[in-house]
Parts: sequence; C-alpha cells; structure tokens
Amino acid sequence: MFKSITAATILAALSTAVMADTSIEVKDEQQKKSQLHKTFVSDGKVAVLDSAGRTQVIADTQSGNILVLSHNDKSYSQFDQQSLKEMAGQVGKLKEMAGAMASTYLQNLSPEQKAQMQKMMGDMFPEQKPAPEMELVETDEKEKINGIQCRWLKVKQDGQLVNEACVADLADTPMDQADYQTLGKLMQESAALVGEFVKGEVNRMELGQTLWSKKQVPLMLREYEQGQPVRTTHISMSQVAPPEGAFSLPEGYKKKPCPICKQPE
Repeated sequence: MFKSITAATILAALSTAVMADTSIEVKDEQQKKSQLHKTFVSDGKVAVLDSAGRTQVIADTQSGNILVLSHNDKSYSQFDQQSLKEMAGQVGKLKEMAGAMASTYLQNLSPEQKAQMQKMMGDMFPEQKPAPEMELVETDEKEKINGIQCRWLKVKQDGQLVNEACVADLADTPMDQADYQTLGKLMQESAALVGEFVKGEVNRMELGQTLWSKKQVPLMLREYEQGQPVRTTHISMSQVAPPEGAFSLPEGYKKKPCPICKQPE
C-alpha cells in the first residue's frame, strides 16, 4: 500500500512543484526494468497516478488526509496523521507478538528447522537499525537536465557511496516557493512512515529532507549498493492541467477500514 508513496515519488514531486497544475513524470529504472508514473500538484493537493493513468494516492496537505485507492476491489482507505501513527504503533506490537511466539515455538525445533524459521522471521520483520550518519559530498561535475543546469552530489554512509543526485538551486528553477514548502511538509510527515513500511527508501527520504532544508532541487537520482548502481530515477516536468478526476474518488468506490489501526471503542 505505502509502496505507492515511495520516497522517489515524494522527492520527485518536491523537486518539480512549479505552480498549480504541474505534471511530474518519473521514470524509475531498476534491475533492467522501468516504471513510469505521473504526479500532479494542484491547489495544495498531490495525486499519484500509475502507468495506466489511474489515481493511486491523493494527498491533501491542508487537511492532512491521504486516500489510498485499490482498483482491484474498487475501494479506498483514508488516513490522517493520527491514524498513520496508530498504524505504525500496531506494526510494532505485531512484531513483538510474532517474536514472542517464535521464541516459544523454536524451543521444540531441530537446529536446521530453527535456522529456517529464524530466516523466515527475519525476512518478514527485518530488524530496524539506526541509519549511519549521512555525508553529503559536493563535486564540480555539472550537467544540464531538462534545460536546467544542475551539479552532482555524492551521498555516503560509513564511507560507502549510497546515492548520487544532480541538484539545482531553487532560485535557478521556475518553482513556486509555496508549492515547494507544501510538498516539503508532505515529505517530512511521510518520512517516518516510509521508513516503517517501505524497506530501502530511508536513504532517499533523508536525502530529500536535507536538500529541502538547503533549498536544492534534485533532477536525477542514482542509488548504489556495494558500489554498484542499482536504480536510476529520471524526472521531467511540465505545466499541464491534470486529467479530469485525478483528485477525486472514482464513482462506486467504497471506503474500507484499516485492518490494523486502533478501532474506536
């Protein structure tokens, strides 16, 4: 569900929020596969569309509400910041319960079975370790992307290269300051949730927060693992009106409750 609101999507929206009715096209290349989606920004709202042009997520930065659509069963879930925090808390409780149950169950297993079960539990509930401190390294390498001049930065953790970003100064882009601040707020509010629900997005979200504080705009992103590039995100933008209904729920879609949120007594 929260894979729809990836760090790349939010970071791309942040980097291309020009003014009302802005279209952001993001091409994500990973493992010889590419994924193309669009994000529209208008009147304080953000809509993320899939490759088929269907709205996946609607975020209202004024009310704080986020709608996540499921087209398979024609339903949607509605969240605000409080319910999202409750979800994160419930996920923590589920991890604790699963760990306690696994400890009891493991006592009666052979060493081989115990190793298999521990691996399975590790895959299901990976340990959340504090991220190493991020080091931002300036370079002299410059490039022009989509008609905008940017310079490459290297992001390192524990001395290892984890990201590269070609960034432009906010003042050098046709970007509306209010939209930039609005999308920056959305990114900040989503940072903890992305770290909780979407494995592998923490580095990008931390990078986005750092660039936002410096009023810098990423136009291309590269992600590295063990010194090798594994993911590239290309970002392009235009001022185009969003398709009709992009910020509205399709007719007939029904609201469904969050299965792990705290329910009212």
